[in-house]
Amino acid sequence: MATTSAANGHSAEFCIAIIGGGFTGLSLAIGLQRYRVPFMIYEASDTFSELGAGITFAPNGVRAMYKIDPAIQQEFLRLATRNGLGSQRDVFLDCRDGRTDNAQLLWPIEGNAYRSIRRAAFLSILVKMLPRESIRFNKRLENITQTDGAVRLSFSDGTKSTAAAVIGCDGVRSSVRRFVYAQEPNYSGIYSYRGLAKMDRAIQTIGETLAMTGQIYAGDGAHVITYPIEQGTVLNIVGCKYDVRGEWPNQKWQIPSSQENLKGDFNHFGAAARRVLSLIETYDHWAGFDLPTPLPPFWRGRIALAGDAAHCTTPHIGAGVSMDLEDAFVLARLMNGVNNSQDIEAAFKAFDSCRRPRTEKLIVESRAAASIYQFRSTGDRDPARELRNRFDWIWNIDLDEHLRMAQKSFHASKWDVHHRLRGDIS
Repeated sequence: MATTSAANGHSAEFCIAIIGGGFTGLSLAIGLQRYRVPFMIYEASDTFSELGAGITFAPNGVRAMYKIDPAIQQEFLRLATRNGLGSQRDVFLDCRDGRTDNAQLLWPIEGNAYRSIRRAAFLSILVKMLPRESIRFNKRLENITQTDGAVRLSFSDGTKSTAAAVIGCDGVRSSVRRFVYAQEPNYSGIYSYRGLAKMDRAIQTIGETLAMTGQIYAGDGAHVITYPIEQGTVLNIVGCKYDVRGEWPNQKWQIPSSQENLKGDFNHFGAAARRVLSLIETYDHWAGFDLPTPLPPFWRGRIALAGDAAHCTTPHIGAGVSMDLEDAFVLARLMNGVNNSQDIEAAFKAFDSCRRPRTEKLIVESRAAASIYQFRSTGDRDPARELRNRFDWIWNIDLDEHLRMAQKSFHASKWDVHHRLRGDIS
């Protein structure tokens, strides 16, 4: 249980401030709690909430849950949804030609079963694992000041707090990011429509196979992704459109649109895909943003970034949240090895050296995947193989070896920091 009292050999003043109570921040907190590393979560809103409907987890994300705390994985598997047809249980998604009236199968992405869940349901799993006293709501960050012995935080309600370190887990529009580096997310050039449909209505409209199993409908300059959630009782639908304007003209990233715009954006798709889109009943545009690559370091002094705050990406390869959980696993284990304030910078440096290359590559691969789905990629002679290689790289990571690399870097950095402080090396 997290408190600001002495734990795991830390002094009473040692506490990690986690800014943001989304998937990354809560997962990190659960990992720290497991190793009795003191922490406090500061959430800007008055309650926990997640935008969007469904999310998918590939095998690496499910394994990361277990590494953080087996109880997360256990509860997730109890609530998660797989493809509803037995013959498709181990297919991630079927990629179809959305331009044809019968949505002709192009290639299946096979080999690993995905799991899907409502965002709110997964958030609830995480929240229930943390004590209420470890969370402060209505704490909108305004300023961070680093001193020799502490990091001081100021919030918009006039309150202040002190921590040994700050970890920004506050998402794509992070307020912590500006204290680490200046880069901000850019419009990816793709916006989306999102919707949910009751499964019985979906089956009646598009048939059992398309409704109960994950699908990608590929098309010129657009694609549609669907998958079942809520134990197969609801179909999640996302229609993604390439934006020839290249720039997002609004300050808000979610804006009202219309059924006419939806139909116009996908009027070149075949009858099957258009029937899928007819199930959408809300017509907002959701702008997709990601960070430009190469990414800057994820840390500065005793301030670090994790999750979307560090490496926000587009959702086209279905791995963003899984990568966030990998972050939480690695960072919690590194912080478990911190014995004093000097170790914090060594831990953040090791986290960065381990996680930045992988998450940076994810941003690039997600952009490339969207280009394949939308037939905008001219260099892929074998798109099925290209996609499979991308998914294999994400799914098949050895998380234990990944952690060992981070810990090796951590111990080397600790030696370097301590000897520099002693003046042994210049």
